[in-house]
Amino acid sequence: MAAGSSKRMGSTNKLLAVLPDGPRESILKSSTKHALSAIEHDKCPGYLMVVTGHAHADVQKELSSLFVECVYNSDAGSGMASSLQVGLEHLQQKANQENKHLDFIVVCLGDMPHVQPETIVQLIDARLDDTQRDFIVPVTNGQRGNPVLIGHPFFDKINELTGDVGARRLIQKNPAATYELVVSDSAILKDYDVPSDFT
Repeated sequence: MAAGSSKRMGSTNKLLAVLPDGPRESILKSSTKHALSAIEHDKCPGYLMVVTGHAHADVQKELSSLFVECVYNSDAGSGMASSLQVGLEHLQQKANQENKHLDFIVVCLGDMPHVQPETIVQLIDARLDDTQRDFIVPVTNGQRGNPVLIGHPFFDKINELTGDVGARRLIQKNPAATYELVVSDSAILKDYDVPSDFT
């Protein structure tokens, strides 16, 4: 998910800002590299699509060196729900073209560059272990974080969302279908929203 306008950062697009420590690359590129690494999962090969909106051309250019498909959401200003829907639609189309069934999606946020690929793989493994886990949420120190996994029985519910609402709304409404996966990755709680986050 890389469609937001990052209004709280002022004139700076946070996704294109360079990480304050670690590799000298943008927040978005680091996030995307980690997600790409995770979907090389040998048990369950997948697709990665980056949903863009605000500053689409700049975001696409930033990722041009990576093997990733960018999908533009013309309605990104309406909130996260539309970006989820655009991403899901294109992933379903991709699966259909290859005569495959899209069993689940993992929603990764472009402003969370420190989430480890192993964490995403753990989410996938937890789904493969039990296909009744339609929402899988990583938890560390008792706190829920991101990314989250959503199983196909709830894809229609994603298409019913409106406004600046993401998977959290669905998870809150469906506790019986939600599985909390305890992980050691504290980065599931770390994003970049305001200038002070870079200091």
